[in-house]
Amino acid sequence: MAKKVYKHPKRTPEQLKRLAKRVVKYYFENPHANNLKYIRDKFKIHEAFVRKSIEAALEERFKNAQRVRNS
Repeated sequence: MAKKVYKHPKRTPEQLKRLAKRVVKYYFENPHANNLKYIRDKFKIHEAFVRKSIEAALEERFKNAQRVRNS
């Protein structure tokens, strides 16, 4: 099966930040659709970008939780 390749104009750093926020929001608000490939197809982005965006959000949430616990 051929891998889907998405052609789009280069995105600016600001556009990437907004897209990452949308991906993370979708990931946490739709537990039934927490499949990276599904999110990749929905937003027409690479799976690595999805993974990195979610990883960064989870890491930030973990740091915040630790900070709250240690207070």
